[in-house]
Amino acid sequence: MNFHVCILGCSSAVPTAERGLSAQWLEVHHRHYLLDCGEGTQIRIRQEGLPMQRLSVVFISHSHADHFLGLPGLLSTMELLGRKKSLRIVCPESVKEFLLNYWKSVDYQPSYPIEIDVEAWRSGGLVLEDASIQVEAVVLKHGVPCRGFIVRERRDAFVLDKVKIKEYDLSIAQLRELKQGNSVQLNTGEALQANQVGSSGPACRSYAYITDTRPVLQTLLKLAAPQVLYHEATFTEKHQERAKKTQHSTAIEAAEIAEKWGVTSLILGHFSVRYPDLGELLAEAQNRFGNTRLAFNGLRLEL
Repeated sequence: MNFHVCILGCSSAVPTAERGLSAQWLEVHHRHYLLDCGEGTQIRIRQEGLPMQRLSVVFISHSHADHFLGLPGLLSTMELLGRKKSLRIVCPESVKEFLLNYWKSVDYQPSYPIEIDVEAWRSGGLVLEDASIQVEAVVLKHGVPCRGFIVRERRDAFVLDKVKIKEYDLSIAQLRELKQGNSVQLNTGEALQANQVGSSGPACRSYAYITDTRPVLQTLLKLAAPQVLYHEATFTEKHQERAKKTQHSTAIEAAEIAEKWGVTSLILGHFSVRYPDLGELLAEAQNRFGNTRLAFNGLRLEL
């Protein structure tokens, strides 16, 4: 089963010819999700050949324009292409108000169902749980209320042997328990352990999207570390004071988060346009956390 990330944009505030505004496409077990939706996201989705009409949930981190202003264009494009499937948008109240006011101002009403879920965003914690993934919202530290998102794959803890299933004549309820690693009681009264009928499945994969924030290490340490961390690195260390003033992070701070949280790899993104050459940010981070790379338009990750 697949766990795929495509970075559509990784610039901060101002897009460049090479870097679009914040947006990332996730495909997990052939279900499709979007993290942030900066201006022009629908164009980037089509350029990357991604299945726009199969998108099911959009997660918006916060109400700064470079993270949500692509929503009107995306929603309109999907309608013009004949979308009928419902869409859920998890976002702050201000983004919901923007969409409603925009639709009113242009005398427009979407022809397909759109659920704008403000309460899940506000409450934080688990904002999505389906057959494929769990998505947890994390409170970040920025100039406006902001959330990061941790995406964790859901899959069976044990892979069961078909011969053993038939041998023990297991019910659907028993199979469900065994797949999660739990024991079940047979008609004979004997306890059947999961490892008697199967073997441990592969470890679940996970990805964290942490953008527009001062470092929040103590918050993140309370959560299980993801395999791959995307963390904003808007500035180099020489612009540390600017980072503090604007509530952003430096490349070194992102690397410290990766090291102390215990992730496997780090992706830097949300770069200030003041750096035409991003090598300086990469070098600073790699001095602290070696397995670091830069985001770029079209970067695809297969976890």
